[in-house]
Amino acid sequence: MYSPLSSSTWWTRRLMLVCRKWCQLVSSTPSLWRFFGLSLNDPKEHVIGRLKKFSSLIKCGQVELYLYDMHLYQSCPENLHLIEDCASRKETITTIMDSLPRLRKLFVSFESNPAHMNDLTGCWSQAPNIYELVYSIGSWKESLFTMDFPLEYHVRDLPNLSSLSLDNAGNVAVSPPGTHPLLPNLTTLTLGSAGAPLTAYQLTTLLSHCPRLQRLTCTSYHFVEGDHHSLKSFKLRYLTSIEVGRDYLLKIFSSYIETPVLRSLIIEGHSELWTPEFARKNCGIEYLRLSRQYRHGYPGILTHLTKLTKFSLRIHGPGLSLRPLYTTPDILCAESLQHLEIRIWRDELHTEYFEGLVQARFLPSNKEGYTAAGCKAMQELVLEVRHPDMALKQVRQSALWKKAKIIQRDPSIFILRWDFEDTAEVC
Repeated sequence: MYSPLSSSTWWTRRLMLVCRKWCQLVSSTPSLWRFFGLSLNDPKEHVIGRLKKFSSLIKCGQVELYLYDMHLYQSCPENLHLIEDCASRKETITTIMDSLPRLRKLFVSFESNPAHMNDLTGCWSQAPNIYELVYSIGSWKESLFTMDFPLEYHVRDLPNLSSLSLDNAGNVAVSPPGTHPLLPNLTTLTLGSAGAPLTAYQLTTLLSHCPRLQRLTCTSYHFVEGDHHSLKSFKLRYLTSIEVGRDYLLKIFSSYIETPVLRSLIIEGHSELWTPEFARKNCGIEYLRLSRQYRHGYPGILTHLTKLTKFSLRIHGPGLSLRPLYTTPDILCAESLQHLEIRIWRDELHTEYFEGLVQARFLPSNKEGYTAAGCKAMQELVLEVRHPDMALKQVRQSALWKKAKIIQRDPSIFILRWDFEDTAEVC
């Protein structure tokens, strides 16, 4: 989950210590103060004092707020008395919301006790213009957090909410939508891996509340089958991008959720079980990223994606897993594929597989742009390598590497392109 700590005002305050001129410049620049954090463990008087100070610096700009409660009782037992009770915490939050009418982004993190999240129900009614909401339960793991999280009471007062991130996806409790969806304007949804396992019922029910969803990220690796008898099929008409931690989620989509305009699919974990069937039903995908290779490989996926233009693949070993790209007839003849990204972490890419791939898929052999294998030459090959000196040691000595036009975007990313060379021409 995204943590706003890196954007906190700590650096801004440090800049004010450089000199008087810098202090005046920083304090008169509202954009530097649009983001700030407040601890819910602090006494109300301290929070209100900081709030007034920041409000004078923010002036008329939009606001991003980070609310958190820390592990005070772990690091400093003597500060245990500072932790506010539920009533005091709600009163403090109400005061904060009243003071920030331009609040647009809200990040809420609970380190000391995730049960405090439910103290916030109904607290956002004073800030109806919030369009991004992030809930995180910090370092608490699924074995320590099993209580339900009633989403309805946290978002019902946010009609303009377009982006929602939930670290504890498996604990979300939500009722079927009926005639009025809970998140009618939500376009971006991120579900984290903390908390209890996520069930098919929870996922489908939550998504049915998001009729305008465009981007879904679900990094949870903890799925359980649950009861499928009560699941109903529906369609997400605007969903264009899905990123998942494992492809069991795709089984749920294949069975119950239609995605007619899906264009991007990213799978960070296992991709061999349910992805081929999902690809068959979503043949309009244009971008595919696979992070691991297993015994069944990816040919069964690519053969269904007739409109695929960009493919990103992480390989293991010397490059044997690249062979299907230039030996499988159905994949070889796919003219839509124009961009290939190969990600290499620890292994050395062998010249044999590099040259076989380039000759069949990238090197034009005629003016029409077709390769010696008879397929349309792809536009570019991107190599993303963690240790370039080791991973590219062999291929850098090959003739095809030396023929390429190479753009090095940074120390680990190489973009290679090949043009047709008419060797018959005589100068």
